[in-house]
Amino acid sequence: MVTVAFAYRVCLALGNAAHRKKSRSAEQWTAYALLYLPVRTSAFSMHHVTVIGAGPAGLMAALAAAQRGCQVVLLESMDRPGRKLALTGHGRGNVSHQMETEALLAAFGPAAAFLKPAFYSLPLARLTAVLETVGVRLTTEADGRIFPASVGARELAQILTAAACAHGVELRCQTRVTELCPEGDHWRVRCAHSAPIASRAVILTTGGMSYPATGSRGDGFRLAETLGHRIEPLHPGLVGLHCPGTQPAQGSSALAEVTVLAAGRSLGRTTGPVLFTHSGVSGPAVLDMSKHATKALQAGNSPAVRLNLAPGMDAAAMDRRLHEAIRNSPRRSLVRLLETWAPPKLARFIVHFCRLDEKTPIAHLSASARRGLSQAVTGLTLPVTGHDGWKRAMITCGGVARSDITARTLMSRRVPGLFFAGEILDMDGPTGGFNLHAAFATGWHAGLHAAAMIRS
Repeated sequence: MVTVAFAYRVCLALGNAAHRKKSRSAEQWTAYALLYLPVRTSAFSMHHVTVIGAGPAGLMAALAAAQRGCQVVLLESMDRPGRKLALTGHGRGNVSHQMETEALLAAFGPAAAFLKPAFYSLPLARLTAVLETVGVRLTTEADGRIFPASVGARELAQILTAAACAHGVELRCQTRVTELCPEGDHWRVRCAHSAPIASRAVILTTGGMSYPATGSRGDGFRLAETLGHRIEPLHPGLVGLHCPGTQPAQGSSALAEVTVLAAGRSLGRTTGPVLFTHSGVSGPAVLDMSKHATKALQAGNSPAVRLNLAPGMDAAAMDRRLHEAIRNSPRRSLVRLLETWAPPKLARFIVHFCRLDEKTPIAHLSASARRGLSQAVTGLTLPVTGHDGWKRAMITCGGVARSDITARTLMSRRVPGLFFAGEILDMDGPTGGFNLHAAFATGWHAGLHAAAMIRS
């Protein structure tokens, strides 16, 4: 049978040849050719490393271990690898964010210290080099987000899969792991519909609970818990929030300071774009703060989201601005005035929220009505009654407790030879490429240290 390594080299050659004759990039042509890559079946009686879950963390872990001479089997419960990776960045594959490593780490809050060894194992420069080695060039956009220059996220998943296979990784799709059994110096990995796999080390990269249609069903949490690991409570992150009554403003977007409140205190605050939807609010700033609201909902609290549609101003400053506007343009209508800070639909929503008539000239506003309007513009507070759920959440918050894992190696403190990487870990970052870089970095780091354990 033709080896995967040989087929991979043929695909690369075909891609480069096609690129010279057509408009598509070599990476795109290569990715298309890789769709027909054969899957190699191993005859190993004992694998060095079994990687469970072929998402971004699993692909990177398998590649890192295989490059260091390990016999690796990569198990995936779905029909093909990288299903969730194919959705990232709206299908474009937002792999990282342009900033120094310490700044990237800071975005992960309490998990920053734990993630530091992994991010220094695969900083942005090394991630760029690894991807360029397999034929994927990166480009940085004005806002700092980093994407593949000429392939989409699905093609990126195909290329990483082929690169892993080219280094000898055995890929087994539609293989769901049901039990992990430590047996002395090795593991027995039991699968639902196939024979058990013997392995010296296991890397759990099964993902979390978000986008369950891609294979993230929480299997890894159950496997980890069975082996004595503590699971921090799971709740959706980077998810739209449900706020009753926002339909009139649907489709409106604005720059706002977003604060999540519960039990009389602020849980988190950021500034960025906000989008009003048919069911509530979304957009990058809301997504980044949503984890606080979903956690509060899960705890039985009643969270709210407060929007300052004039970032940097408070109600008193806004009241002075309105007073000045009344003096300069007394006949101007309320809604026309508010369109200075908000799109038309949102401006009308705010007026109605304050129970005012949008056609009222601003000179006819009473002092109390003016103050109420100032409060609404700088502190529009909407109760949060729910969220878009796991089917639409981009990430999982919570996961395998960091205290049960050695940060230096990502190996379990409970069971030797078991490593963790990716979304299964208790870590979460903001939107913009942070979480995908964390998946790549922890996968790479776990793969390196699993290989080091085998060599030792």
